[in-house]
Amino acid sequence: MADLQYYILDTETTGLKAGHHDLTEISCIHYNDDPELTLQYSVLVKALNPKNANADALRITRKTFADLFHGEDLIDAIDKLDEFLNLDGLDPAHRVIVGHNIPFDRRFLWKAYELYDKRLPADMWLDTLPLMRKHFKRIGETTKNLKLIECCDRKKIQKFGSLDQIHGAKADTQNNYALFRHMKIVEKEVLPLHIKRLPHLAEGEKEEMESETED
Repeated sequence: MADLQYYILDTETTGLKAGHHDLTEISCIHYNDDPELTLQYSVLVKALNPKNANADALRITRKTFADLFHGEDLIDAIDKLDEFLNLDGLDPAHRVIVGHNIPFDRRFLWKAYELYDKRLPADMWLDTLPLMRKHFKRIGETTKNLKLIECCDRKKIQKFGSLDQIHGAKADTQNNYALFRHMKIVEKEVLPLHIKRLPHLAEGEKEEMESETED
């Protein structure tokens, strides 16, 4: 898996169910070994269905119902994310999206792209949550309470953002960037071992793959 480019990504949403709840924030950082966070994309997204918002989700992300009407239209937000990812000049097979509990973000992003008959241009995924679980188990420490902030605290990583900004996509992405960088450079994790290939398939391709599996 040579020449892979890593993108640290986080989203905030109005609830847990992709396709019913909405994206409200997207943040993405193009990883390099420089601790300065220079190549990053962050946007507030206007909710498509604000009436579906979950009160607990709004409380956790420190949003009001009125906040859901502000931000960029979803189509513009994902178009700009596409532009940001495509700056590397590579194809999706060489991009790795990194996140803490990344399957959650992946479901919402795939649903958002599918609304406009588009595909997320990244085929590879790395979840720092199981990475940290395996790491702490290997060194004989508890694997309980592995939220992003707790992982940073346990590795004594200086965090980004104030308490009010935690659970915002931009601060969470910056903190996961710092955690990922620590695991790569200080702990010397062999990152390709943690990568999964999950390309965003069109509906016809999904049906074809399911048919082949059944055979």
